[in-house]
Amino acid sequence: IETDALLAAPRELAQQLGVATPMMDALLGLTRLMDRCRTT
Repeated sequence: IETDALLAAPRELAQQLGVATPMMDALLGLTRLMDRCRTT
């Protein structure tokens, strides 16, 4: 899954605009953790 394109980029734009993204933050953290666990 391309998490940067789906979650990280929109989250970064939202942060630049001052928009809170708590659900995106959680999803991004969980997908990064899942990816890290799969590759080890």
